[in-house]
Parts: sequence; C-alpha cells; structure tokens
Amino acid sequence: MLQSRILSSTIAKETLLVLGGVLLIALFSQISIPLKPVPVTLQTVGVLLIGLTYAPRPALMSMLTYLGLGAMGLPIFANMSAGAHLLVGPTAGFLAAFPVVAYGVAWLRERFNVSSKWGLLGLCVLGQATFFVFGVSWLSHLIGFMPAIMGGFMPFILPGIAKAILTAAIASYLHKR
Repeated sequence: MLQSRILSSTIAKETLLVLGGVLLIALFSQISIPLKPVPVTLQTVGVLLIGLTYAPRPALMSMLTYLGLGAMGLPIFANMSAGAHLLVGPTAGFLAAFPVVAYGVAWLRERFNVSSKWGLLGLCVLGQATFFVFGVSWLSHLIGFMPAIMGGFMPFILPGIAKAILTAAIASYLHKR
C-alpha cells in the first residue's frame, strides 16, 4: 500500500513537471522576433532552464510532449503556430534538438554535479552549440550550406550568447534557492 502511494506520488510529481515544462516552452515560444527562415525566440532559454533544473527523464518527456502537442495542432510553437509540417520545415532541426539538449544538459548536470555559475554557463553554451548544429544541419539540407549559415546561424550568434548568459544566471539563482 505504501509503495503504491509513493509510486503514484512520484508519477503525479513527474506529470506536473512535464506539464510545467510544456507550459514554459509554449510561453517562451511566443516571445519572438519573426526572422526568415527561422525566428529568434526564447524557446532555447526554456529548454536550457528545464535541462538545468529537471532530472533527465522529465526534461526529455517535457520536450517530447511539447513537440507532440504542437505537431497534433495545439498552437504552442513560435508565433502561435502548430502542425506536423513544422517538424519537417526550416525550423525542424532546431525543434529536434529540444529533447536532445534538455536531456543531455540534465544528464550532464546530474552526472557531474554541476551547480557553479561557470559550470551552468558551460552547459548553456554546449546546449546552444547543439541547437546550432541540429538547426543548421537540417536547414542546409533544405536550402544549402551557405544560406543555412547566413539564415540559421549568423543572426543567432549574439542572441545565443546572451541567452546562454541569461539562462545560466537564472539557473544559478534557482540552484541557490
């Protein structure tokens, strides 16, 4: 009986974490500068925050749930967009990086007990680099390598650095509390 209650309590907590993660990403997705072919959003801040504060499993489940709900038509992607077609369009590589980054950052943070502000910043930079690798790789498949660099990397360098610093600062504050 006690084991059943503990299990159901754990499932309930994880479910709330996953739903909270989906809500966070959905909200951050709406803070956007609509560039073409890929908008600048705060989605990556949300993904990194989840990776820096969640255990690996709920971090991964949050991202997969977010992608699934958006693909099924819930308007939670950038600029209130939705649909499975976005998982093969210009932003698909960046979206595909969400579960990889959230899980990877959470796993590395736990595995190496990273909690210092510099360690958290390092994880954020690694996460941002992963977003770029996935995003530019997919985009280059669609439009060619140099146009992908010009449209999917160059406009994002400074925002990526700023978002990594911002995210590490927020996570450092949260870890202290």
